[in-house]
Amino acid sequence: MPSEDPVSAAAGIICLVKPGERVTKGQAILELRTDDAARFASVVHALDGAVTISDQPPPPTPLVIERIG
Repeated sequence: MPSEDPVSAAAGIICLVKPGERVTKGQAILELRTDDAARFASVVHALDGAVTISDQPPPPTPLVIERIG
């Protein structure tokens, strides 16, 4: 989706599972919302490869990523 497109307050992505949470085959993990169905194709293309599903849980992430000061 080009950056010139207007922002829609009705559009968004809802994450239905958290990183590391067990999922089953066919389970929805993201919910896409929009008021313009024509935008779905470009959003699905942009999300291609954004999620990795593995038999192993992801490595733990630190609570503090970086200290500034």
